[in-house]
Amino acid sequence: MNHHVHSILPLVLLSRGETARIVRIHGGSGVRKRLFDIGIAPGKKIEIAHGWGKGPLVVMVDETRIMLGRGMANKIYVEL
Repeated sequence: MNHHVHSILPLVLLSRGETARIVRIHGGSGVRKRLFDIGIAPGKKIEIAHGWGKGPLVVMVDETRIMLGRGMANKIYVEL
């Protein structure tokens, strides 16, 4: 996928192998806390390790593999 420099878009739109920086998380404090607890927070780099059709995404953050449902991935906004 070719995105413009400094595009901010939902994580779910990235392709396998793409890396981006998390800029914000949409959702209530419960959603933000849950993501923060597993290492997903603004300022972190995140890479798409795997994504299957409509299934979950596997991402890498701080050398840790994390599986995210598409609904959750849609709440995470990143900058390429």
